[in-house]
Amino acid sequence: KNGAGGAGGGGGGGGCSLEGDGAAAAASAAASAGGVTAAEAAAARGLPSVHDPAPRVGPPPSSADSRGGADEIAHDDGRVERVLPGGRRVVRFANGTLKDISPSAGGPISTVYFTNGDVKRTHPGGRVEYFYREVDTWHTTHPGGIEVYHFPSGQTEAHGPDGYKEILFPDGLLRKVHADGREEDEVLN
Repeated sequence: KNGAGGAGGGGGGGGCSLEGDGAAAAASAAASAGGVTAAEAAAARGLPSVHDPAPRVGPPPSSADSRGGADEIAHDDGRVERVLPGGRRVVRFANGTLKDISPSAGGPISTVYFTNGDVKRTHPGGRVEYFYREVDTWHTTHPGGIEVYHFPSGQTEAHGPDGYKEILFPDGLLRKVHADGREEDEVLN
């Protein structure tokens, strides 16, 4: 099986130790009492997990997307900024990088399209999604330090800040790697 690699370690949410000691104990107790796995208990509480779908992003906005009511500002450093109705801003940098800032109820969502094909999206609250085009891999960093990786093979990894990892292989095997090096395997349906 593939280990963490490519873009780096991923964040995980299914493991009890991803939340802190008190929350970990509560998750363990809930999982034991309810007959559900720790991953299911974490998912029920909305924690990041190997079961989360990979992020998706559309193509960068084109010049045609910016026409019709857009104000255009040319900056001395070569940036061209278009301010669209509704508050959306699209900035094209001199090196070809494009930044799309869209308003949302929780605050602006910023998507940067790099010239090498990489994409970085930052959400209100601090979640950052990064797509590495060369290796076709998504890396999501969550505010609590949990990182989740989606690899093109279908493998997903979740890594906690304390060293706990979950790896979901395409064949349905879920491997839990504890900070002390212990491993547990579970076959999911």
